[in-house]
Amino acid sequence: MTEKFIIGENINVPIVTLTPTPNSICDPAKASSTYNGSMSASVTFNGTPVAPGDPNYVYEWHAGSLTTDPAPTPNSATNVLSQQDAGSYTLVVTRTDLTCVSTPVTEQITNATVLPALTTSTTASTNCTPGIENGVAQVLTVDGTAVSSATGYVYSWTGPAAPSFPVNDATNNANTPQLIKLQGGVGYDYTVLVTNQNNGCENTAILNVADAKVIPVITLAPTDNGVCDPALTSPAVTYSGRITASVTNQIGPLSDYTFAFGAGESPGVTAGNIYDQLNGGPTAYTATATHTVTGCVSAQVSQQVDNVQTLPALTTSTAASTNCAVGLEDGQANVVTVDGTAVGAAVGYTYLWTGPAAFPVNNP
Repeated sequence: MTEKFIIGENINVPIVTLTPTPNSICDPAKASSTYNGSMSASVTFNGTPVAPGDPNYVYEWHAGSLTTDPAPTPNSATNVLSQQDAGSYTLVVTRTDLTCVSTPVTEQITNATVLPALTTSTTASTNCTPGIENGVAQVLTVDGTAVSSATGYVYSWTGPAAPSFPVNDATNNANTPQLIKLQGGVGYDYTVLVTNQNNGCENTAILNVADAKVIPVITLAPTDNGVCDPALTSPAVTYSGRITASVTNQIGPLSDYTFAFGAGESPGVTAGNIYDQLNGGPTAYTATATHTVTGCVSAQVSQQVDNVQTLPALTTSTAASTNCAVGLEDGQANVVTVDGTAVGAAVGYTYLWTGPAAFPVNNP
C-alpha cells in the first residue's frame, strides 16, 4: 500500500526598512569632518525584529539603486552605513543559515547643507592717482555673527579682470574679511569667497566699490599792486600784488592741498595758497590745486592783478631869470610840496631835474 504526503513550503525572507539621515557637509577637503549622511536599516524576519549584530545576517550595501552598483566608500558590514554624501543607496540582507535573501531596498540620502550667510558693505574710493587707492570692500557678518567674533571661516578675495585690478594678501589683505586699498568705479567689482571650515560649505558675494573722487574747484582773489618800480625804493620793497587761492569744495584741512602758480607779469613767491610780490598788468596769473591725499588736481584758473599806484602829488613854482649874459643865469624852478607836505618836511623822496636840450642841467 502506498501513501502520498504533501509537504507545504513556508519561505520567509528578511524584510528591510531604510531610514536616511541627511548629509550636511559640502566638501570634506575643506571641512573638519567627512560626509556625515547615513542610512540605518531595521530588519524583521517572519515578523520578528532582527537584533543588530546577529551573526546569521549579512548586510550588503551598494552606492546606487542597483545591486550591481559598487559598494560605498566607506563600506559597512552592519545595519548602519555612515559617512556618506547625498545619493541613492541599496541594501540586500541575507539570512545565512537559511540562505534567505531580502528584496533589495533603495533609499535616498539628501543634502541638508547650509551655505554661509553674508552681509557686506563698501567704502567708495576717492583717489585720482593710481597707487593711492583707498576704497574698501568688507564682509560684516557671517551667519549672523560679526566677523570679529566669527570663528572657523576663511576669506579669499579676487579683483576685477576688466578693468583689471588684481588684489593680494600683502597689499590688500585679500585673505581677511576687509579688502583695502581698492580702486572704485564702474566695473570695479570685487568677489569674496567665504568658506565654513566646519562643513566645507562656501558662499560668494560680489561687491562694487564706487568712485567718489572730488576734483578741487578753486577761486582766486587778487590784491592790487601799489609799487611802481622796486628798484627805485629805499628801503627796498617788492611789488605788493597778491593772489589768494581758495578751494570751494575743500575736504579736510587746507594743508592737504598744494598750489602751483605761474604766468602773469612777474614771478612771485608762493606761501601755501598765496602767490605774493606780484606786479600788476594785463597778463593774468594762473593757478592749480592738488589734493595730496587723493592726487586730485583742479582745472587751471587765471586772475589778473591790477596796478593801483599813487604817483607823488606836486605843487611847483618858478622865478624868472633876469640875466643878459651867458653864465649869469639866475632863473629858478621849485617843487614846493609833495603829497601835501612842504618839501622841507617831506621825507622819502628824491628829485631829478632835466633841462631842455639847449640848456642841460646838472648837480652841483
